[in-house]
Amino acid sequence: MSRKAPSIPPPALDSLKDVELGMITQVRKYELITPLFGGGVEPATADPVTVIRGSSIRGQLRFWWRACRSAGFDSLSEMSTQEGNLWGNTDTSSLVVIDVTVEEGKTGKPEPAFRVDLNHKNKLDVIPSEKIAPYAAFPLLPEEQEKRKRGWQSENVRHNVEFSLTLRYPQRIESDVNAALWAWETFGGIGARTRRGFGAIRLLTIGDKTHSLPARTDELERQIRNKLKQHVIVGPHNPEVPKLHPDMPLKLLNGSTPLVAWKQLLDRLLRFRQERYKKFGKSKWPEANEIRRRAELPPRLADEQTLNDLVEKFPRAVFGLPIVFHMPHDPSLKELTLTLQGVNKIQRLSSPLILRPLACGEGKAVGLALILNTPRIPLGGLSLDGLPASDPQPSAKLTLAEAKKINPLKADPDVLHVFLNSL
Repeated sequence: MSRKAPSIPPPALDSLKDVELGMITQVRKYELITPLFGGGVEPATADPVTVIRGSSIRGQLRFWWRACRSAGFDSLSEMSTQEGNLWGNTDTSSLVVIDVTVEEGKTGKPEPAFRVDLNHKNKLDVIPSEKIAPYAAFPLLPEEQEKRKRGWQSENVRHNVEFSLTLRYPQRIESDVNAALWAWETFGGIGARTRRGFGAIRLLTIGDKTHSLPARTDELERQIRNKLKQHVIVGPHNPEVPKLHPDMPLKLLNGSTPLVAWKQLLDRLLRFRQERYKKFGKSKWPEANEIRRRAELPPRLADEQTLNDLVEKFPRAVFGLPIVFHMPHDPSLKELTLTLQGVNKIQRLSSPLILRPLACGEGKAVGLALILNTPRIPLGGLSLDGLPASDPQPSAKLTLAEAKKINPLKADPDVLHVFLNSL
């Protein structure tokens, strides 16, 4: 006996609730607590139409997903396959649908990071905006010839940007999405130079619930450590993939506002990287004299130094590559522009050091500094472009004996950890 066909039509697919489809939809609202630098299709250039791009956020979430979950895979190819399944690739549609909304009036205010004008001594000078940490924005500084043009202005950065992010994804990948979101919100940002604090984001709401972080640094660090244990898979991983770890080097500094916290971090980085024997004296770092040695020029020593103090290394390469050297006060080298970079195809390397403000409760902010577990030097090593190739290949790796000769390092060859401990 045949069964009678149902008289009630099946529900339309789009009328089913997310819970019936095994889907999750969430809306998260954000504000940028530091200026947006770049973020457009062209590198380091703001998009005047689409201020916040969904593709940029997807790229950030891919990166932080790898940082949290890469140790869960036996090979890079296995990880890449799962990454493509989650976030999409040329062959696979993403399981995570992302939509970005920037309301009218929330696109931010453009302002130049630097301008050339008369300083307090009535001389032409490069004057930074009061709303940036200048040392984070050096790519926007003018060339030497432009410094002599009063009225010159750098590319604009954007202040006071807010946006909403809507995500829809299968419930089965909720832990992966939550891990990527948390790491991005805590350590990442939007646009260029996020590792130096530009485009730092603050999560305002999830749905109709307000989000905030503890105001005390000890409570905040405890929460971050607990979240790292929750979201990060621990185990062997490919050294080429930047990685988070529950016990990773991390420090929080008391601040007052996001701008103050950001400036404090970058000012300390400036002082550490540019430490000198006198205010305008010779550097306590060895790179300048190593360049002179490779150019077959005699060293220039401070009164406190001897020839035995020279170190034939480039230790500050671990802060990120490339590094451009200008030595205008050295008559034999003042016309040269030298670039320390990786060899062959991998010439650039992002800094393992992340410095950014983190907004927390009671209207306060702290400065956050951490060191990613990632290669500090390209696998092929270093090259110094601008001088004839010479042996040995430039190196950044220090021995204990060499570290003892470099005053800022206090006999510790791990440059990044010395900086973190100096905060």
